[in-house]
Amino acid sequence: MISVFAEGDSTLVQERIVARARLILGTMSLAAIYIDPTRPVSYVNTALVLLVAYVVASLLFLLALGQMQSLPSRAPFIAHALDIVALAVLTLLTGAYSSPLFPFFTFIVLAAAFRWGYRETLGTTFVLVWVILLETLLLITRTDLSGSQVELNLFLIRITYMAMTGVLLAFLASHQKQLQIESALVARILSKLRSETTLDLALESTGRELLRAFGASAVAIAVREARSGQAVLWTLMEADGEIQRTPLSPAEADDYLAKAPTAFVLRRRRSRFVITAVRKGSVGSVATTLAPAQPFSTALASSASYEDHWFGRIFVYDPSRRVRNVDGLGLLTRVIDSTAPALHSIFLIRRLRSRSEASERARLARELHDTSVQSLIGLEMDVMALSRKTTDNSLRDAIDTVHSRLQYEIKALRNLMAHLNKDITGTRSLTERLTEMLAQFQVDTGIRARLLSSAALAVPPRMSQELQRIVEAALSNVRRHSGATYVDVTLERDGDGWLMVIEDDGVAGREGSRKATVAPWSIRERVIALGGQLVVEPRSKAGLRLEIKLPAFVSA
Repeated sequence: MISVFAEGDSTLVQERIVARARLILGTMSLAAIYIDPTRPVSYVNTALVLLVAYVVASLLFLLALGQMQSLPSRAPFIAHALDIVALAVLTLLTGAYSSPLFPFFTFIVLAAAFRWGYRETLGTTFVLVWVILLETLLLITRTDLSGSQVELNLFLIRITYMAMTGVLLAFLASHQKQLQIESALVARILSKLRSETTLDLALESTGRELLRAFGASAVAIAVREARSGQAVLWTLMEADGEIQRTPLSPAEADDYLAKAPTAFVLRRRRSRFVITAVRKGSVGSVATTLAPAQPFSTALASSASYEDHWFGRIFVYDPSRRVRNVDGLGLLTRVIDSTAPALHSIFLIRRLRSRSEASERARLARELHDTSVQSLIGLEMDVMALSRKTTDNSLRDAIDTVHSRLQYEIKALRNLMAHLNKDITGTRSLTERLTEMLAQFQVDTGIRARLLSSAALAVPPRMSQELQRIVEAALSNVRRHSGATYVDVTLERDGDGWLMVIEDDGVAGREGSRKATVAPWSIRERVIALGGQLVVEPRSKAGLRLEIKLPAFVSA
């Protein structure tokens, strides 16, 4: 079983609870010995004196704990050892295996399970059984009870029940303790995840709690968005350090997010990594393609996903030896399963907030373009016309000065609009950006422009940028050379890749015609660099058709 030691105030609270139980047990045992008519005649006075001393010491210890703000780390072990010594002395004076003070045995076993875990409780049971065994053998030697078969049977039965009781109490109480530890850990994590918390801060808080709970050297969280294919790694090296956020290339993402069991123990074997255990048992040593960059010897790994939005995996590097097993893996998995919905909510809130902010910036940019910029452009044209009409040189100079200032203000407003639109690319789908680009092209040139894609497509970030640049180059060519009246852009999936078709009806350009099978060199070079195919052909009536096929992903 796992034993995660409580810290600070929790340890002090535990000892206060144990101290209250010790005082109640001592008081009730004193009353029982005092009024019990079957009490031992020999040593009874000594036993009563020792019980009184035990009760007084328990009371003083409880009062001392009430005044403490923190507890020395060795105090629980010392108190536990003194309880065992007290039990040994009291049972020796009151009849060993037939002593009426056997509730002390149950109390000490429960205290071990309450403080620590399964192994400590079994160890306590083993020590107590041997204490009673040695005391009984000593009593048999002194009183020559070996000839009584009945007494020996009673002795063996009682010792057996003591051992069984200790094992069962260790098993049940340790499981209950692990549930409490798990609940406390999840509660601490969730208490720090609020709607206003950023995703980085949420993952940082989660990582810090896991570092403390597992005694690990580092925690890494790798997440890949299904829609964009973008992968990011968050790494926290120390509980008091800062979290590091690193974008991952597709190859690097596979090192962390390659196919593997949902939860497993990963170990380093020289230059390779092997999976030695999964959540429900051992699997031997199975080689894996996982290759995290963080140096470690052993790591606990657990995966989490939310529908088709994202997939993530958390690595807890070099945890405490007590949790480098299937039980530690189970604890990590349950904590991740409990906190993943809250992290997903923060992920969605961040996305909605980003889209809302980007939408507002776009609206402000459109408002500036449709009002202030257009008005200033109209005023600039009026000033230019006035400058051409006047014959007064001094007046013309003054008008040119006004014209220069108008140009400066128009440029400043355009820069402001560009700044407002700066982050829109990362928050909207490619189809949304292309729709706005074509609408702006139609306003600026009078050429009808349409996007014929049926829905928003989940295009990876790098591919999205390249497709946008291709459309920009094609529209620039249509504007300058084609003399077209319309242009249509179609974007579709083509198997695992992408298909873009750009068509126009241009027939005349700057010099009256254009070559029907020539595409802008920038488009051709970009398609070749992306590993795609470009087909340029004239349309049956008039115009040009560009067909571009691109692969699914492009390496950064």
